[in-house]
Amino acid sequence: MKELSVRTKYLMVAGCMVALQALDGVVTTMVVSTAWARETNPLLIGVADQSWFWLAKLLLTAAVLGVMYWRLNKDERHFPRATKWLAVASVVYIGIVAWNSYCLYVLQSIGVFT
Repeated sequence: MKELSVRTKYLMVAGCMVALQALDGVVTTMVVSTAWARETNPLLIGVADQSWFWLAKLLLTAAVLGVMYWRLNKDERHFPRATKWLAVASVVYIGIVAWNSYCLYVLQSIGVFT
């Protein structure tokens, strides 16, 4: 079986990161809108409870990773390192999304959304 190219690996990890960012935006909006939690990132205070927040995160992440792909495409030898760092960031975001989802689950179980 043929091994995936370094570009394909980067695009796969980048796609996971974009999906995680969108999911994080949705879950964060739901948790923050209950007023039982607040956004602690000073850059996002005031926008994390907006309905378009997840879409903005998705588009911004896709744009940044697209520019990064374009820049890396000029010198292919940097793709493996960039992919590894992006994978580490994705694992961190999996933890963040899991924590926010757990908080949302707890809020639902105590009846905040009824």
